[in-house]
Amino acid sequence: MAPNPDKIRSEAMKYLGKGDLGRALEAFQQLLQLTPNDIKVWVSVGDICHKLGNHGEAIRFYANAAKKYAIAGQLLQAISLNKSILEIDPTHKQTQLALAALYSKSAGAAANKASTPEKPVVQAKKIAASGGGIDLLPDDEPEVPPAKQKETLARKGAAEPPPADDDFFGDMGKFDAAEDDGATEASVSSLVANLPQFPIFSDLGADEFAAIIDELYALKFGPGDLIVGEGDPGESFYVICQGSARVVKKDTSGVPVELATLREGDFFGEFAYMTGTARTASVQAVGDIELLEFSRAALRKLEAQHPKITETIEQFYRKRLVGTVLKISPLFQPLSDAERNRLIREFKSIAANAGDVLIRQGQETSALFLIVAGRIHVTAEGDAGAASIAELKEGEFFGEIGLITGKVATATCTATVKSRLYKLEAERFQEVLQQFPTVTATLRDTAKQRVQALKSALAGGADKLAEAGLV
Repeated sequence: MAPNPDKIRSEAMKYLGKGDLGRALEAFQQLLQLTPNDIKVWVSVGDICHKLGNHGEAIRFYANAAKKYAIAGQLLQAISLNKSILEIDPTHKQTQLALAALYSKSAGAAANKASTPEKPVVQAKKIAASGGGIDLLPDDEPEVPPAKQKETLARKGAAEPPPADDDFFGDMGKFDAAEDDGATEASVSSLVANLPQFPIFSDLGADEFAAIIDELYALKFGPGDLIVGEGDPGESFYVICQGSARVVKKDTSGVPVELATLREGDFFGEFAYMTGTARTASVQAVGDIELLEFSRAALRKLEAQHPKITETIEQFYRKRLVGTVLKISPLFQPLSDAERNRLIREFKSIAANAGDVLIRQGQETSALFLIVAGRIHVTAEGDAGAASIAELKEGEFFGEIGLITGKVATATCTATVKSRLYKLEAERFQEVLQQFPTVTATLRDTAKQRVQALKSALAGGADKLAEAGLV
């Protein structure tokens, strides 16, 4: 009767729960023979070897698991394992060099230059890349040692070594394409071209890629653990490698409200990180979760030598920020994705510091502004004195009435914190809006509501304000 993988897995977990690492290792190795493509089993064997102090074996199994994750397109899991390897041996750099060869911008460029790419060769033992070799999935399954030898290995805390030709990273740079008939430049390029692109990492060159991995922190949390708290300073941002987390924010009465669930591949915390503001929500682990942390202190160390990293992170942040704002802004919500992209191209990105005046009462309105990040305070001077009209936030816009009516602004708009905005210049306003009737309708409806709000806020002179137009 054939061995039952589920039964063996259950036994392995039982031994692991009891702390019997020797028997757990033996069971997981048996499971590995039955399910060699189950990457988590490779990781489990590596984990046990690490706990038993057999660091060389742990690195070998982690490296092979990282390889399999990378070829499967699961870069974040591969990077997380790379960090585990570096914790054991800080001098082991082969892993991140191999990942950089696959996922960096330079690798992508090489793929684009290849002519007539073939199907990805994921079963080749060795293929050349960047002048060296990358060892892919082996054709043969690991050999099973005799039962007595297996038991001895497990009791000593040693795992069965992967076959010699399954060392993905150890021999990188030693192989030549001519040594393997299946290893061609086209096959490498095709493999790279078919790997998914990852924000931040895919826009970096190989050197920057390796440098940023060096400075990442690999973190693990258990069920219910608080990862970041609402109101905390935003000194880091994170990406989920495995597991999930919930985003929670307190309502006006202090009751926590769940806003969203984050899963593998999701980034979070970058808004507070980039704007230097406090966290606007808490993030809590749903179950066991593994993260990569990008800390401000670590990334600052890289700025002098690798300025491209800071530029890439800022671009990534802006794209995500704009994408989020376009989904929540009443201006863009009625539009299709294609229409949103077409309209946002007409806007220019600008930055404003706290105290900057973007529109001044009594002067012409220069543009329609969309708030991407930050806060804008609207004030007005009336017959009865100054009044605070509104506090505008992300996704909201201002400047529409002055542009629609052609009258001077009757309110002043001032940034209260460091802010990022997109603006549509007055000269292009009418021409652009003719292409988007739903946007025009939204602007006119909002204008009417704001006129009424200004009338209520200011005593006296309301008719003149209505005639002149609001901001």
